[in-house]
This record gives sequence, C-alpha cells and structure tokens, in this order.
Amino acid sequence: MFGVVTSNDDYQPVGWMGRYPIRITTIVVACFVVGMFGTVIASSAHWDVLTPFAFQTARFWHGWIWQPLTCVLIQGASFFFLFNIFFLYWSGAELEKFLGRRRYLTLLGMLLLVRPVFMPAWSAAGVTWVYFGSYELSVGMFIAFATLY
Repeated sequence: MFGVVTSNDDYQPVGWMGRYPIRITTIVVACFVVGMFGTVIASSAHWDVLTPFAFQTARFWHGWIWQPLTCVLIQGASFFFLFNIFFLYWSGAELEKFLGRRRYLTLLGMLLLVRPVFMPAWSAAGVTWVYFGSYELSVGMFIAFATLY
C-alpha cells in the first residue's frame, strides 16, 4: 500500500537479441571484454594511454573524476579474467532479475564507489598505488548473489 512503487518493466531485459535477453549485466560484461582487448592492444604496442584511466587518489582529487568508472575497464588478459567475467555475468544476471534494474544499478554504483571512498584513507597512511581491474566488483556481485540465495 505505502511500499516501494515497482514497475513490471524494471524486471524486464533492456532489449532482446533474437531470443536472448540483453540485461544491464550483459552490457557491463561486454564493456569489460572490450576493455580487456583495448588494454592488451595498448600494452602490447607499448602505448602509455592507460594511465589517465586507472584510479589514482592524487589525480582523482585534482579533477580526474572519471577514474572510478574507467579503472574497471582496464583488464589484463589472464586465465582468471575468464572466471571473473563468468562469475560477474552469472551472479549479476540473477541479481538483476531478482532486484530489478534500478536496485541493481544502485548496487553496481555502490560497488564502483568503494575504491574512491576507501583508497584516500590508505593514501593518507602513506600507501599509494594505481588501481585497475574489476576483481572487487565481481566479488561483490558474487557475495550479493550468495547472500540472496
């Protein structure tokens, strides 16, 4: 009666490709795969174009505010990348079906904001590094999935 207003469209896929549903998770995973190919191409050609996209606390506070979103797209080609993408797709799709698009995007946004919130505390302690990859995002999705089921 006074609860959350939910739309039935919130639980539907964004689109369809033939018989297969396209969800937000599918788009995120596709971006990670494209980011991995771009990272491999750039690092193989010895281009120094990835540094502005990796998360660095000092640069973030000086106006490079896109880094929390772009640092997850920098992926190295490794055997564990396959597991990372598989678990992200598997758990993310189920979470999106259960939570709906809006709550799923809220969860995704919160997982993306973990780095910008906690890395300045580490840098204040004298620990500095450049962060990239999507390991924490995939683990967060899997923990949310395990909590759900």
